[in-house]
Amino acid sequence: MVCPAVTEMSNPEIAQVITTLLTQRDAPADGYSISFFSREDMVGYKTESHLAEYLTSGEWREAYLGEYDADSGELTLWPLIPDKRVVRDLPTTAYSGR
Repeated sequence: MVCPAVTEMSNPEIAQVITTLLTQRDAPADGYSISFFSREDMVGYKTESHLAEYLTSGEWREAYLGEYDADSGELTLWPLIPDKRVVRDLPTTAYSGR
C-alpha cells in the first residue's frame, strides 16, 4: 500500500494511518503480510530490477514505512532503519475481516 506524505509524522501517527487503512479493507487469507511505502514508485521487492537505483541511493529504505504481519499481529515501522525501527502490536480487530 502507498501512504504518501506521512514520512514527517511521528511513529504513533504513522501507526494510526496504517491501522486506519487496515480497517478499511477485508482481510485476505491467513499468512499474509502487507508492506507500506511513502512513494508509489518504490513499491516492490528489493530484488526487482526497477528498484536497483533506489536501493543504491537509499531512497527505497527511506520510503519503506512499515510491514504488517497478520500471523503475529505486529506492525514494524521503519523496518530497515535500525535507529527508527519500532514494533507495535495491533489489535486483532485492526483488519475488518479478522
